[in-house]
Amino acid sequence: MPELQTTFQVVTMALERADLINRFTRYYLDIGASKVVVCHDGPVPAGVTRADAIEHIALDDAFWAAAPEPRPDDHLFRQKVAHQYAVEHADTDWTLVVDIDEYLAAPTPFAQVLGRLPPQDQSIRIRNAEAVWGPGDRIGETLTCSYLRFATRPGRTRRLLKLLHGNQAEMLRMGVTGYSHGKHAVRNGDTGLRVGVHFSSPDGIPDGEPYGRWLHKVLPDRHDVFITHFDAIDYDHWVEKWQRRRGTPWARRNQGDVRHSLMAQKILQALSTDDGGQAARALFQTLHGATRWQAFWLQFFGFLKPLRLFADPATGAAAQPVAARD
Repeated sequence: MPELQTTFQVVTMALERADLINRFTRYYLDIGASKVVVCHDGPVPAGVTRADAIEHIALDDAFWAAAPEPRPDDHLFRQKVAHQYAVEHADTDWTLVVDIDEYLAAPTPFAQVLGRLPPQDQSIRIRNAEAVWGPGDRIGETLTCSYLRFATRPGRTRRLLKLLHGNQAEMLRMGVTGYSHGKHAVRNGDTGLRVGVHFSSPDGIPDGEPYGRWLHKVLPDRHDVFITHFDAIDYDHWVEKWQRRRGTPWARRNQGDVRHSLMAQKILQALSTDDGGQAARALFQTLHGATRWQAFWLQFFGFLKPLRLFADPATGAAAQPVAARD
């Protein structure tokens, strides 16, 4: 199918430090987004970058008074409202829906990829992988991971994970600490879709029913497009994230997941240990790092690949900005 001139915006909901928001907006503008919409789940922090192509929306009392529903207690449902708002008010062709710790890796400019999709594709799903620190990395420093860890196939690599991670393997799901069911982009306009977090659903279909084809199946030559999930942005952020989750709807929602409950229990236990942070840092490195031996075997089996998203992680400048690739 011929490539069409296509534009896209990025939407995220965040309660974050200004420096992380600025890295996020810089990166996505570098790789060709026409606009980045940041919906703040709290006050807009001082120091965020202001520009015509960056929209900051405070999800404050005024926003929720005008919203179609009251402010949900669970941030997951607040995200859905924020995403829907951004799509309904978009002036671009597509919206990429991601979290503040997720960065698109696309060797080909993403607008060109979207321009090749058939018009019947109202939403497209994109596989994700996990950013980890490995040999040669400065583990724990902000966005300095140089490896991408892929989820393994369910049940088929249990022995490998046990060999590589020992007893800590039980905290991983298919070899990763986070999710493995992708993110998505949705075509703007009156599509009849309810915009979710990982995927969208048509009106009238219960939540949890994914809509949309996988990008790598629609365009097999674009199997190299991934959402890179920084489940740990840096060590301090990881500590703050897990401490903030205590007693929240997010924690209660995940209690039924045995693997996740175990990981949360061990992390919070390590954070509470009075040893100057040694237990927490050791667990952080276990979960979000790969030793030289682990990296060798994960790469051998295709579950770990080199990653270079940033020319400068301190600013979010992309390693391959669109202007340099066109």
